[in-house]
Amino acid sequence: MAGLAGPTGLFWLPHAARVWAPCRLQSVDGDVASLAADDGEVIRHPAQDLPALEHVHDQQLDGVDDVCSLGAVSEAALLHTVRTRYSRQLMYTRVSRILIAVNPFCPQECDAEQHGSGYCEFGLDTLDTCGTDVRDGVQDGARDQAIVISGESGAGKTESAKLLLSYVASAVRSGGGADAGARGAGVEEKVMQTNPVLEAFGNAMTVRNNNSSRFGKWLDMLLSASGMRGCRITSYLLEVTRVCGQAQGERGFHIFFQLLQAAGSSPLVQGLELGSWEQYSYLRGSTRLAPGINDAACFEETCASLGSLGFSEADQGQVFRLVAAVLVLGNVDFVCNGQEELSLQDSGPIERVADLLQVDGRALGSCMLWRKVVAGRDVTTTPLRGDQARAVRDGLSRMLYRFLFEWLIRLMNDQLHEPGPSAPASPAPSAPGSPVSAAAQERRPCPQCGKQRRTWATWRRTPLSIACWGSWTSAASRPSRRTRWSSS
Repeated sequence: MAGLAGPTGLFWLPHAARVWAPCRLQSVDGDVASLAADDGEVIRHPAQDLPALEHVHDQQLDGVDDVCSLGAVSEAALLHTVRTRYSRQLMYTRVSRILIAVNPFCPQECDAEQHGSGYCEFGLDTLDTCGTDVRDGVQDGARDQAIVISGESGAGKTESAKLLLSYVASAVRSGGGADAGARGAGVEEKVMQTNPVLEAFGNAMTVRNNNSSRFGKWLDMLLSASGMRGCRITSYLLEVTRVCGQAQGERGFHIFFQLLQAAGSSPLVQGLELGSWEQYSYLRGSTRLAPGINDAACFEETCASLGSLGFSEADQGQVFRLVAAVLVLGNVDFVCNGQEELSLQDSGPIERVADLLQVDGRALGSCMLWRKVVAGRDVTTTPLRGDQARAVRDGLSRMLYRFLFEWLIRLMNDQLHEPGPSAPASPAPSAPGSPVSAAAQERRPCPQCGKQRRTWATWRRTPLSIACWGSWTSAASRPSRRTRWSSS
């Protein structure tokens, strides 16, 4: 039986924990063979099945950076290669032009422009193939390029996307001539500055990942021979249900906790009269702290990124007012007055929300207590039940947060291109009729918006697209069908 083994004397043996393990045949006792794994574990296997086992080749144990360079490729060889590289803190493994990433669960601070020991230490040098392919495709072939990042929650999609984005921009600049860096550096820096904003408003802690992206993201980047010309972000399926509640062991969007953490120190939020997280109904079921995330430091980074992306302090103040209004809106509750009609349990929260949104408090409260039915000229109002009123309240909260998130992306997209005369500005998010809203409407004439859309349609001749796809993992918010997500 021992002669059945290959040159290494090893077999690929099914393993309960490792799926496949390289094992050496030690003895055969009747119908049972004893094999020893590389970690010393002894595994028993039917002797008659030994001829069907795949032999292990020396190269399959080396942990090569490209699986396609192996003389014999199999599922066992691929898994063992990835496992071997991960044990060496090499998180990336190539399969030709496909890049496999395994989350190291530790920060990686590497400069994509310096291919030194720090860059290669974690296997980040394997990104060279992706960056080079994109550069050659754009500059030589003038064809659209696409990078799809897919995986389950916690796989490392968000961090991989940031590393790829940085490296691709660097690769294009390095191949675009001496003056390419000066022209593209500003756009690239702004693209990188969108990450803290998107993570603050679109990421949350789940049971599997402390910084999970709860939305799908598609990046269209305009690359030319001279470098990066522009970028456009498209978001999909923001998990707005997380605004109103979370599963056990999870927490809401990071911006809620960043805002509360900065309430006593940042002048942008000191006038919002925020309390502790236990005072807000939408956060009481959350885990307060996300391991490895400093909410105070992240808030400063979010504000700095907003500022670099063209958000004035007034705009940032309006953003944080809306976030505070969503938090306070969750504290609005209702009681039955005994006549099958509801009334507000406490008028304080609704008055505070009305002040933050700059709307009429009575009208805001009425829309949660009464349902209006219009049939021709007849208008009928009927009282809502308690569960219906709370559903209206939560629906309003989710709608406000979704509109805020979409507005942030619109304004960031306005900034992610080379300066030109056709760069419109989106209005700040504010209540209709407020001074800020009226002034903001003057900043966004319709002809300019149409011109900007036509300009981007021209840019899209040679774009690079980066998509992040994933899956739902929160039991409290799992939909009836699979959707696309970005997670890290």
